[in-house]
Amino acid sequence: MKSFKSVIGLAIILCSCNSVEESQERRIDPVLNKIFTQEHANYESNAMVREQALEQLLIALDSLVELNYLSDIPLRALRVSEYAENEDQALVQFSTSLAKKDKSLLSNKLEFDLIAFMPKAVAATIQEGEVYQVKAHNFKALNEKETYQLVNQTYFSPEPAITPVVVGSNDYEIQIGVFRAEVDSVSPYTLY
Repeated sequence: MKSFKSVIGLAIILCSCNSVEESQERRIDPVLNKIFTQEHANYESNAMVREQALEQLLIALDSLVELNYLSDIPLRALRVSEYAENEDQALVQFSTSLAKKDKSLLSNKLEFDLIAFMPKAVAATIQEGEVYQVKAHNFKALNEKETYQLVNQTYFSPEPAITPVVVGSNDYEIQIGVFRAEVDSVSPYTLY
């Protein structure tokens, strides 16, 4: 009986740890909370306020991207390919889509693509469709021309926007565009 109670206690602790990890705030969440819950709380019901919130976020992103504020957001690997301009490197496309589940975090409403440059040996370990924690440096926002010089297509548009998840709903995703970066490390990320 005592061992049964121990097993139940251990199971409760493990479940609690997983719950904490799932809803753990990311580095960018305090900034998003300030913009979307404090300063523009009605962004979901007012197009003008959505535009103001997006403009404020894009101004903040200029410095946040350089400080790696996006590096703790899990990303799904979309495509792994050779990088024609450097035979030692590969180009891996990542996207935030389908890579998160806890909708209580505003960082999980962020949608973006990452075009990542990394050594071929690292890229060879990546499985398309799997989710990863990508640590990188030299993040840079790309415009449409820069994006399509590197890749044929992206999951999200290079143009930032706040759009409904489903037409007519009040659940919005915050599309912040396409970025490029040089990868330091990639590790598998478990969603469930």
